[in-house]
Amino acid sequence: MPFARSRLLLLLTPLLLWESLAAMEWDHPEPFRRERLLGRDFDYNAESFINRLSFEPQPFLYQRQQRQVDRGIDGTAGSTRGAELYVRSALRLRADTREPLFIFAEHHRREDDDGRYDSFLIGGGWRFGDMEVSLAGDVQAAKENVDLQLRFDYRPEDGSSRLTLTLIAVDQPFNEKQDGGLYETSPYTVHLFAEQYLFHDLWLQAFAAVNTPMRLEQGIEEDWYILSDDQQVSGGLGMSWQPAGSWRAQWALSGRYGTRHTWASADAPSIGLPPQQRLRRWQGQFVAELIYSCQDTRQQSWLGWRSLLWHEYDRRPPGVEGGSEQTREEHTLIIGHRRPLYRRFDLAVTTFLAYHEVILDRDDDDDKRDYGFYGKLAPVIEYRLRRDAGGVVSLSPNFRLHRAAFGGGNIQLSVPF
Repeated sequence: MPFARSRLLLLLTPLLLWESLAAMEWDHPEPFRRERLLGRDFDYNAESFINRLSFEPQPFLYQRQQRQVDRGIDGTAGSTRGAELYVRSALRLRADTREPLFIFAEHHRREDDDGRYDSFLIGGGWRFGDMEVSLAGDVQAAKENVDLQLRFDYRPEDGSSRLTLTLIAVDQPFNEKQDGGLYETSPYTVHLFAEQYLFHDLWLQAFAAVNTPMRLEQGIEEDWYILSDDQQVSGGLGMSWQPAGSWRAQWALSGRYGTRHTWASADAPSIGLPPQQRLRRWQGQFVAELIYSCQDTRQQSWLGWRSLLWHEYDRRPPGVEGGSEQTREEHTLIIGHRRPLYRRFDLAVTTFLAYHEVILDRDDDDDKRDYGFYGKLAPVIEYRLRRDAGGVVSLSPNFRLHRAAFGGGNIQLSVPF
């Protein structure tokens, strides 16, 4: 699809998105963090997104649904290129008491378009029938980095639906103790997640999230100042249909739009932020899968498709390094098969064939144009833990098909407790 048509499509559908695949906030919020203002410390090359996709368990939508647990560890880690390690991990612990009280802790390591980050939630809550209300803090090393998270979670016992509302106050409890600036307008996040089984074979899932406009002031008490504004909205809709016991069709459509503005006085020191920046970013993704599973032979085959549209416009004053405009369009065909290998060992082989168009316009005239096809072969050796545990440990070497070379390896882990 030409880029003119891509831009028109995104103007007509402003809430189409990617999570980076792993960072997609379907069932977890992504609140503002001050490190986002510094931007990511790595660049996207032509293979960045197909590498991240090939490192996730396949078929992607099906595995994402199967691996949702309240207690356990789930993640993947691998080398996307020489000096770059991609890591997505989640560790969830929960203890229920005889009373309606429960306590929990969660550690997440994720990546988005502004870099890699960690979060550590610890808190507790009460159960009221099918409703749970909890309060947690994202605890970091300094007091000023504590986020308060209030969550309302409704889940009927029959598992037919779920509705979760999460409200987050970022860096709120100790705003006056911050040494990295004060919030003139405090950042908040509202995240709504819902899923519903309409019939026994039709399941819908959706989310909507807003990071409210915020303003961070730095150096106000000195003779200089740096002001930063940031806001973001995102949403997604997905469906799973299983008309017969062996067949399943799934699709997911998602999108994100965000803006950022930073400006500083002439005498402001360099603290890693540009003296002036206007950033606008939108991105969209559509994923579809058709899956056939044979319970008798424990074999599974799938055919998938992913379309990714991504645009980033970073405007800076003349002479300031880093200004650019990047547009990316990528379409990927995914074909895979899983079969038993030996006892608890399975072999899953997935082939990714992608066509991409990348246009990078830089202020320093170091422009780039990249068009072409990429392919990856991802054989995965899966070791299944005890059947009652449901855990899987996987090892996957990847191979580039477009130039017959090793394409990095990764480890995948999913262990419910």
